[in-house]
Amino acid sequence: MGVKLFLPDFVYHGTSFDIAVKFEQAISVDALIKYSKNKDFGSGLYTTIDIAQSQIWATRCYEFDEEQFEENKFNDEQRDAYFNLNIKNVKEKTPVVVRYKIDKLVDVDQYDIQIFGGECYEWSEFILRHRIHSEYNNCDCLKRFGNHPDIIVGLMADNKISKVMVDFKKLFSNKVTEESVIWFQEAITKTQGGQTLQGLGLGNQLSFHNPDLNAMLTLDGLFIAETWYNKDKGIVSTWSNDFIKWGELK
Repeated sequence: MGVKLFLPDFVYHGTSFDIAVKFEQAISVDALIKYSKNKDFGSGLYTTIDIAQSQIWATRCYEFDEEQFEENKFNDEQRDAYFNLNIKNVKEKTPVVVRYKIDKLVDVDQYDIQIFGGECYEWSEFILRHRIHSEYNNCDCLKRFGNHPDIIVGLMADNKISKVMVDFKKLFSNKVTEESVIWFQEAITKTQGGQTLQGLGLGNQLSFHNPDLNAMLTLDGLFIAETWYNKDKGIVSTWSNDFIKWGELK
């Protein structure tokens, strides 16, 4: 008997309000083609069982470069006004967490499933190859194995991976070897401060890569954040437990 995957009742996806309200279905081929390139596990819908992690994903779009404000010599009042204008009062850009309900009546065994149980060479190599280049219907899996997994479960690479890829290209010219994969794994499991992260400290992700999986994913609703700028803390988002059902958004 093979490995059987039991999916959770709900998964969460962090995004912004303007993108969320355009969702007609969970996995849009158009969205995969346009916006899901060079991701950890390839083009797909990335979710997590951890709502706190999805909140972090949702608020990332509000990260900004402090040097921009120094160069423009914004004072505190101007800075606060900028963010009040561009974030707090612009509903379309508000961070949201979308909740998907998984239909357990759909037979998951009919799909190709890949599970990475933790940090390992195979997990690191898989991420590395897809971070070097991957887009919808064009990735290393198709060239090496003839297909890409439909559902993938595994840990996240550390959030500074963009910088890691820049360093990787300089050191290894994007060549995948045993040496380069080992270097890559060490790099993606450390924070910018040098702390080694292990297990769920890296974050969990459950990704869906086949549009046929829309049959099991229902847009259930979302949580909306209130976001503003604080001169001492930077971008601040607070999340309530208020849940808006999907039908109430229309």
